[in-house]
Amino acid sequence: MFSCRVIGAIATFGTQVLLARLLGADELGVYVIAFSWMLLLGALGELGFGSAAIRFIPGAQANGDAASLRGFLRGSCAAVAIGSTVFCSIGIAGALVLEAIEPTTRHTPFIVASLMVPLMAFMFLFGSIANGFGWMAAAFVPSNVLRPVLAVAAMAVVWWFGHTLDVTSALLIQTGALFVCLIGLILLIRARTTTLKRTPPQYRTELWVRTSLPLLVIGLLVSYFPDVTVLLLGAFLPSDQVGVFNAAYRIVLFIAFGLYSVDAWFMPAAARLHAEGDRASLQRVVMKVAKLRLLGASLAVVALAALGRQALGVFGEEFHAGYAALVLLALAQLVQAAVGPVTALLTVTGHQRRCLPPFASALGVLVLLITLLVPQFGIEGAAASVLAVTVGWSMWLHNLARDHLGIRPSPLWPLRGVATATEQH
Repeated sequence: MFSCRVIGAIATFGTQVLLARLLGADELGVYVIAFSWMLLLGALGELGFGSAAIRFIPGAQANGDAASLRGFLRGSCAAVAIGSTVFCSIGIAGALVLEAIEPTTRHTPFIVASLMVPLMAFMFLFGSIANGFGWMAAAFVPSNVLRPVLAVAAMAVVWWFGHTLDVTSALLIQTGALFVCLIGLILLIRARTTTLKRTPPQYRTELWVRTSLPLLVIGLLVSYFPDVTVLLLGAFLPSDQVGVFNAAYRIVLFIAFGLYSVDAWFMPAAARLHAEGDRASLQRVVMKVAKLRLLGASLAVVALAALGRQALGVFGEEFHAGYAALVLLALAQLVQAAVGPVTALLTVTGHQRRCLPPFASALGVLVLLITLLVPQFGIEGAAASVLAVTVGWSMWLHNLARDHLGIRPSPLWPLRGVATATEQH
């Protein structure tokens, strides 16, 4: 899983570097805003069923509930088909309205990005379903390795043969790579679930929806926090500065990919141990994961502080201006590592609704801080906003996991205040 995350991060990083070299910071800014637009709409169209899959599939397998398992697979596909179509339409309408209000705005990249929404939504869903079953190669290779590798290879070929590469053609290449990977993932999952076809499906729609929608809100802030930030910056900064900020964030996301890789292994294991009521084993797994996260993030932050300017220089000389933002964003990742795998822990143990107030508050504070700081301090103000918000919601979630689960989520803080833990179990 870690290898898949790293290879995918390198390929995505290579795509960003290639586009920065070919298009410059200004065009790169347009590309990343459009791509973030697509990712967020795709996440909304997935309706949180991917995150719910990681919770329900291991539990259904542990209980031998094949009927609910098949019902979830069929029901989630139907829900995502409807949801992604709706958000695809909203994206296209939004791009056309934006073009009517601002005739100078290039709306074509946003229309192409909106058309990618159903593909991305199903990629999110099927990758999470494979993760829930424990098929780690199927969960991570298509989305994290194959798709970015195909995209960067195709862009390199177009450039090598002297053809023009612009924002729209780059997004069309991403669409083709996404389609190929999605078809392969669908065929693989269908082949591995043939035995379920003999089981009549049982639908628990109310439970699934009640669980998935809070997980959707959580995922938007945790998994797509960079994309939310990029879209917000697009309202305050010119696209070239957005491109510089995105380059800094892309480098820092190597840390995030490492954290997500550890959490991706942890979540099915934690869901299984929680379903079995094995609190001692769950605590041991949590502490192992927490120490691994903290050690890896600490080493990465030190490396970025020392070599951050050289890393930004790979994009081009104009990207050196993002060093201060790079350091601040790296510290935000270190904060997430220090509190332990609290989001994953709360999600798979049925406490996802407790995460809503912290994340809703964080999103509101992020908008406020960016509105106040970015016009005056530019991308450094944006990075400081991200750091401040990350400290707030990370500590809030840490206390929730400690107090309501009786689990020590971080090696830096002792286990205290667990009076409600016995009530929950």
